[in-house]
Amino acid sequence: MSSVQLNVISAVDAVCTALEADILNLYFAPGEKITESLLAERYSVSRNTLREAMAHLAAQGYLTKIANKGVYVRKFTATDVQEIFHLRELLELEAVNMIAAGDSYPSALVDILQQLEAFDRVEQWEDYVRLDIQFHTGLVAAANSPRLSRLYDTILNEVKLCIYQTRNFVTIPAGKDTSHRQILDALQAQKYDAAANLLRQHIEQVITRYCSGLEAMKQ
Repeated sequence: MSSVQLNVISAVDAVCTALEADILNLYFAPGEKITESLLAERYSVSRNTLREAMAHLAAQGYLTKIANKGVYVRKFTATDVQEIFHLRELLELEAVNMIAAGDSYPSALVDILQQLEAFDRVEQWEDYVRLDIQFHTGLVAAANSPRLSRLYDTILNEVKLCIYQTRNFVTIPAGKDTSHRQILDALQAQKYDAAANLLRQHIEQVITRYCSGLEAMKQ
């Protein structure tokens, strides 16, 4: 009888998943100090496991270590948001350029967009955000450049954290979001300059909303 290889999640991976969820869901607030004793009480694991998990999430941008003070949940400023999203914009615009050079239509985005459009941005916020991120990640993947995808992955967690941390303060525009549909339609029509301009406008609008949200958090 042949054996079956099982996927066994390590304790470190389990803590990373749980801690990431707690940070995104604001159980641990932006800027809050995270101690090993606090996490040991919540997750009931060893200190060594916690140290590994915290180091991993710090590398991913969720936590930040301040010398002689400790580890804190990453807290973004408006300047951080502008830098992160402008880098995101540059990478996604490069993806559009590569798609144009290859003259290929990112058909994988069609299904993602259909699912995205089925969700209500307010009532089904988490599902909408998950698919929104999938759309943009899929756009980069459509460039067929592993190097570009790796670069994009380095800022994706910070993008996600920005979105979740401003959740309660960002004003969601009324009506249906058509920006993703317009970008995809332009790509399908091989109007790559138009697609790039639409993408640029989309991200700039996002930057404005999130920066406004961060300002509201201060009040």
